[in-house]
Amino acid sequence: MNDIVRILTDKKYIFSLLNEIDKKNLKVRKKVRIFIGVDLKNYYTLIIQSNQKSRFLISNIDSLEGILDSAKKYLGYNIKKYIFLNSGEMCSKAKKELIKKKWKVIK
Repeated sequence: MNDIVRILTDKKYIFSLLNEIDKKNLKVRKKVRIFIGVDLKNYYTLIIQSNQKSRFLISNIDSLEGILDSAKKYLGYNIKKYIFLNSGEMCSKAKKELIKKKWKVIK
C-alpha cells in the first residue's frame, strides 16, 4: 500500500483514509487492486491499480465500469472520484474514453 500512497501524493492526491477492498467481496477476478479513500473534502474516491502486462484496450473499460458499479453497491454510498493506476501500456483511445467518463488516469 505504501507504493500507492507514494504515487498518489506525488500527483497531489491526499487522503485522510485509504483502505483496500477485497476483490472477492466485489466478485472480481482480474489482476487489480481496489482501494477506497476519503479525501480532505470528505469525498469518496475509488482507486483501481492494474498490474496487467498486456495493453489496456477500450474493451477493458467495461470491466472498470463493472468494478465501479459493484463497489457502489457493496459500499452503499456514492463515489465522487475515480482514479485508474496503470503500470502497463495503454491504448490512446482507451485513455481518452476514460477521461471522457471522468476517470483520472495515472501511469
